[in-house]
Amino acid sequence: MKPVKIAWNKFTQTRVTTDLNTVLDETQLSEFVRKAEGAKHPAYQLGDDLFVEIPAADWGHGDLLVYLPSRGWLVRRNYHAHWYVDMGIFRKAADGVYGWTDLWLDVIAPERAETYHLLDADEFASALGAQQVSVELAAYALRNLHALTEIMHDGGFPVREVRRAQQFVRNLG
Repeated sequence: MKPVKIAWNKFTQTRVTTDLNTVLDETQLSEFVRKAEGAKHPAYQLGDDLFVEIPAADWGHGDLLVYLPSRGWLVRRNYHAHWYVDMGIFRKAADGVYGWTDLWLDVIAPERAETYHLLDADEFASALGAQQVSVELAAYALRNLHALTEIMHDGGFPVREVRRAQQFVRNLG
């Protein structure tokens, strides 16, 4: 387990596989790192492809955030209908500093995730139509959304990484 810092961003034209430190100039990168270091929620890297952020109890948008870079998901627990999953991209910016780029598409589901509801497809379509998101990232978001709904349909949600993050947080308490 390694402490990290995470900052949300709007780099919706930057390729999926691109580290942010390769596309931001020195000033932009310094500002991004400063923003991440100002994050109030503790965050940890639990594995190469598993990051967890623990917000304060009064945050109001969930009590557990699990970033799954290879799946392109941010899984929040206890938001709206128990699970709230954002489609997006998790990228490295600097040593111990990462960025989350939200790609609009979200899914909410009850605890057992036997059903789900898609949110913000209209916002996603508007962003795509206005060329605020690259076609590459739009396709990435749709593929990851499809994978999520297939897993939910098959009864495999929450995935093992989310269960591991839940156990990590229980052990902290």
